[in-house]
Amino acid sequence: MRRILIVDDQSMVAAHLERMLQGLGYNVIGKASSGEEAVDKFTEYDPDIILMDIVMPGSIDGITAAEIIKKKKNIPVVFLTAFPDDLYIERAAKTYASGFLIKPVNKRSIKAAVEIALCTRERDVTLQMCTDVA
Repeated sequence: MRRILIVDDQSMVAAHLERMLQGLGYNVIGKASSGEEAVDKFTEYDPDIILMDIVMPGSIDGITAAEIIKKKKNIPVVFLTAFPDDLYIERAAKTYASGFLIKPVNKRSIKAAVEIALCTRERDVTLQMCTDVA
């Protein structure tokens, strides 16, 4: 079962995402409410994918947290935001985000984003293994 970390500063949104994901058969292994906490929880839980809000309190936002995490491990990050302005889109794209969803999200869009991100990750790992052997 795929292990997902949810990062969102709004506890009601995080709880709603958790219910949706569990209803789709995913294992939510943890939640974080800030960029700093996301980095800590990532290290603690080692998820298969992260759903990351962009705008959160603290000294680092979701995009910066994703950059820090991706330096440690190339893990799929799907960004969630209620503020889809061009600056956030450009910054998120530079992290090689696995997805970008605009809130509010529904089960269908979450499932599509998670499945595509996970399949892309598996392809990248397979290609890397083939390259390492050659």
